[in-house]
Amino acid sequence: MKKIQAGYKVKTLSQFLGRRAPQATPVVDFVKPLSADEEKTSLQFFNILNFVLQFCPTNPTRPS
Repeated sequence: MKKIQAGYKVKTLSQFLGRRAPQATPVVDFVKPLSADEEKTSLQFFNILNFVLQFCPTNPTRPS
């Protein structure tokens, strides 16, 4: 078992593929989540939804 484990190497995908590493992703300043009680009544929900949707692009292959 130790011999088998010693044969494994951990690499990033870019190293394995022999490519340059991608650029680091930008830091995201996440919004403060609402409490369970606030979720029921706060209009801040729409601001949070708007924030999250920027990270969830639509699928252009699906009909609208």
